[in-house]
Amino acid sequence: MLPLSAQETVRFIPSKYPEGDPAAPVYLLGVPTLLGRAVFQRAVTAQGARYVGDAELLEAARGDVRTLVVESQEAELLALLDAWESCQATGGTPDEPLRQKMTALQDTLAQQAGRYTQALADRVYFSTVAPLLAAQLFLKGLEHAPMPLPRRGGLVTEEALAALPHEELLEVGWKALALLFLTKEQEKNSPSPSSSRATPAPSPADANPPTAALDGTCSAPSTPPTPASN
Repeated sequence: MLPLSAQETVRFIPSKYPEGDPAAPVYLLGVPTLLGRAVFQRAVTAQGARYVGDAELLEAARGDVRTLVVESQEAELLALLDAWESCQATGGTPDEPLRQKMTALQDTLAQQAGRYTQALADRVYFSTVAPLLAAQLFLKGLEHAPMPLPRRGGLVTEEALAALPHEELLEVGWKALALLFLTKEQEKNSPSPSSSRATPAPSPADANPPTAALDGTCSAPSTPPTPASN
């Protein structure tokens, strides 16, 4: 294991290609510098994108439960959110009833155009925009490609990105994001930049698994939420 440096290039192969496939494209990614990280943050801000973490999403859901759900269900649904948060914090796995109740609550809140809907929209937008911007900034090209990718203003042009397979482009972007947010300790423990294969990109909806009981599972209440009447 060698530490990554900003002078190095990471070779990246999308996950759909079998190990050792000679036809697999190899994308070349620059390791972000401190300045590169700042440029990325500026680009994200310029697009109006911001990351909404789990804590903010749950607080938005609690706020909507207090204002949009009938009062008789408030205590139960707040307890459900507490159980989900506790499960996330302990790394537990939600049992099926908890998962179903949480999904029902999320679906109900998403239809109410409240704080939860706005927070979720911000999170999804960031998860869509951020990997594309990361690819624009840190994708150097493809191995053995006849010419470098065209750039404009320091970014790979949108026309050049559009010519790449979309699923591969998103994986490349998520890999670039992973390089962006490596801690110093993770950098030291990263494989030296040879061919790095992809793992599936995280989905915003699945970014947080839910409370761990002694058996590692989580459970909680169950009554479908009813929106408050006007």
